Amino acid sequence: MIQRFPGADIACVMGRIWWMGEEGYVICVDEDQEGAFQGPPTACWRSKRGINRLYLTNEPIRTRRLKGFEILGEGSYVVFPPSGGRVWVKNLRSMRLLPASRLPLPRRQARPSPPKLPPHVGEKGVPEGMRNVTLSSLVGTWRGQGLTKEEILSKALSWNQKNMPPLDESEVTRTVDSTLKTIAQRFKERCPLSLYDVHVISEELTFTETLVLQGLILLSSTLGVDLGEPFDAPHRVLARWAKVSARSIPQALRTLRDKGLIELGKERDPTNPTRRVTVVRLLVDAIRKEG
Repeated sequence: MIQRFPGADIACVMGRIWWMGEEGYVICVDEDQEGAFQGPPTACWRSKRGINRLYLTNEPIRTRRLKGFEILGEGSYVVFPPSGGRVWVKNLRSMRLLPASRLPLPRRQARPSPPKLPPHVGEKGVPEGMRNVTLSSLVGTWRGQGLTKEEILSKALSWNQKNMPPLDESEVTRTVDSTLKTIAQRFKERCPLSLYDVHVISEELTFTETLVLQGLILLSSTLGVDLGEPFDAPHRVLARWAKVSARSIPQALRTLRDKGLIELGKERDPTNPTRRVTVVRLLVDAIRKEG
């Protein structure tokens, strides 16, 4: 086609693609000024308007105009070099992963269906003297399941009605806010690994494996687990943090184990002795070395 129409421009529609054996969504960041968008190095070209960068992301993204740049998402099209004086700075093979969570967009979190809480705290209230500490524990559990602050507060208020007697609504709100702030602070203190470094940790990691490794770090930090210590990583919960299909989790975990980045094990679920859960330990030194 190019030989038949040598003067024609080359264009590509943004959206769902298969790239290097992985399914994802291609987007273009069109900068009005060079450096307006801060992201990892990737395939890019220069035109009269400025720099254009191509990224592979894990969610469909709509086109949005932001300060200093525009994100061209699903359904938009971009014109590639050598069309119209455009020149490659980094060729197409350099296109890198940029998870949707790193884009400066207003996010609407999906409402997960978290596992049921143990009956002794999930179905019955607690007496005076145990209400605040139990609520803090529940908030940590719900946050680890990927719930938003609004969802956690709603569940906390419902649970509080089962207490004997219930806490004041203002006290429930204060406890939820305080616990979430503590969790956020622990994340900063306990996560010396940079998620940006994890995104570009190794050319050997696939798109899915990189997201799962990121999800493990986020999950362990949210649960308040020191990096390097083992923690439970149920596949469905990990899939929500990594934003991948739960069916892809087992193979991704085995690959990360084989690459020496994590250790895997199985333990009995204390709330259901007939079920075994996946236990993961992040090999921090190996991950840093790779990065």
